[in-house]
Amino acid sequence: GLTGDKGPTGDKGPAGDSGTASIDYYEDYLTSTVQMPTTGSWYAGPSLTLPAGTYLITAFVTFRRTATTATIWFARLSDGTNHYASGQAYTPSVSGSCITVSLSAIVTLTDTKTIMIQGTTSAGTTACLMINALSASTVGNNATKISAIKIG
Repeated sequence: GLTGDKGPTGDKGPAGDSGTASIDYYEDYLTSTVQMPTTGSWYAGPSLTLPAGTYLITAFVTFRRTATTATIWFARLSDGTNHYASGQAYTPSVSGSCITVSLSAIVTLTDTKTIMIQGTTSAGTTACLMINALSASTVGNNATKISAIKIG
């Protein structure tokens, strides 16, 4: 058969949004150096209090040893009960050694929780530090940071 005639053009639809997206973003930095004097004790770094939802959480923690002793450093993202990501690194027996451990996790929270960076060491003394600023070429308190973006 033959194709029928084209029908009339419909009414114009409603205008769409302006194209700007709203992003829920949270971040916190370590504001002062934390000494880690006891081997195996977990020391708190920066934290975020997040409402219920699903988040991409990223973090990095910078450790420094101001005395000689080989050291294993441990870091985790935790709410104090649940541990969402962990990592470790090693520095040799050299005073002034620094290392950065990066962490990330997708976390779904059913209610408001505080998520924090925690760090510990295999050779705890006051010479073991979670640092807030680089030991040289400092550019502010940004050597240890936690961030979250709400994704759901």
